[in-house]
Amino acid sequence: MQNIPKISKILLLISVVSFTIWFGGYFARIVGLFQLFTSDTLEIQKSIFEGSNVILFKVLGPILSTGIISYLLFIIFFFGFFFSSKLNLKSEGWLFIVIVLVSFTMPFEMYLSYIDWEIVNLILEANFNNSLALQLVEKRFAVLGSFPIIEIFLYIVVIFLILLQPLKIKSNEN
Repeated sequence: MQNIPKISKILLLISVVSFTIWFGGYFARIVGLFQLFTSDTLEIQKSIFEGSNVILFKVLGPILSTGIISYLLFIIFFFGFFFSSKLNLKSEGWLFIVIVLVSFTMPFEMYLSYIDWEIVNLILEANFNNSLALQLVEKRFAVLGSFPIIEIFLYIVVIFLILLQPLKIKSNEN
C-alpha cells in the first residue's frame, strides 16, 4: 500500500478524520440517548420530559448533526480513496473485509441518519414539539433495536483490520 497516488493519500486522511469524528459522536449519541430509557424495560423515562424540555434536545442537536455530516463525508471519501488508489482486493484481503463491513452497515446507518435528520429539523423549528421528538427517539431505537451497539463493535473490528492488515499477500520483488 506504499505506492498509492498523493490524491488517494489525501482522500484517506479526510476519510480517517471524518470516521474518527463520526465514531466518537456516534458513541456519545448512543450513550446520551440510552440515558433517556429505563434500564429494565427500555421505556422512555417520562419524568425527564414533563413539560417542554427543549434543552435536552438542543444538547443532542449538535451531536446528531455532526454525526450525519461526518458519516456522509466518511463514506464519500472512503470509497473515493478505494477507487482512486486502485488497490488490488486479492492482495489486500483486509481492505476487502473493511469494504464489505462498511457497505453492509451503510444502508442501516443511512436510515438512522434520516431519523436523526428529522430530530435535528424538529429542534430547529420555532415551535418545538416535545412529544414528536420523543416519538422519533423511540422510533430510532425500536426500528433497528440493538444495531447501533453491533455497529460499534463492527467498526472496532474495522479499526483493528486497518491497523493490523491481516490477509495481506506480500509480493516477492527481489
